[in-house]
Amino acid sequence: MNMKSSIRKELGVYINECLEDGLKSHNEMFNEGLYLHGNQQCLDWLNHHNLDVLSAISICREYQMEQFGQLDYDLFESYEVIVNQLVYWYGIELCNESEVEID
Repeated sequence: MNMKSSIRKELGVYINECLEDGLKSHNEMFNEGLYLHGNQQCLDWLNHHNLDVLSAISICREYQMEQFGQLDYDLFESYEVIVNQLVYWYGIELCNESEVEID
């Protein structure tokens, strides 16, 4: 996927901070808790990165179809679900590039 450079930079910093804090896997960084909380904070995050909601949903859908062959319709529940799922998928991509353990 084509990740926006601003997102790549932000999540790269986040991964480095997590590694410094002793987190060693994608699961610990992106799956054990939410990256962002609350719909307003997540909507602000999308706006900050000039990413509209439909584009974010489309990216998540594409990842879901590639990985699972089906869609998780919970994705449409809230901005919080959309952003955290997007960050989860981008996190996998960045962890693979950084050779961080994926589990």
